[in-house]
Amino acid sequence: MKHVKEKYLKKADFFWAISSGIKDELLSLGVSPDKIYVIYNPVNVDNVILVKRSGKQNHFIYIGRIDYDGQKNVSELIKALNGVVICMEALIQKSKIDC
Repeated sequence: MKHVKEKYLKKADFFWAISSGIKDELLSLGVSPDKIYVIYNPVNVDNVILVKRSGKQNHFIYIGRIDYDGQKNVSELIKALNGVVICMEALIQKSKIDC
């Protein structure tokens, strides 16, 4: 499997790394530092303005890999939303779940 990864890593024109840790991982796999661009968090949370809208339903959107207790720790997100009345819509492999 390692040889398959190396083959495809060499074919890529560039890589976007979302942290210096990911950059280090790519470097350890033999990727040239000239091909790696660290982008960090693409959203500047200091510029986010929360607006309360009366009569409108609020939505929470999660975009990412569903890794319940692992690296993404979605379990903490669920705990944080505990007690909040929400309606979930999920798109999972072209299936739609509505409440």
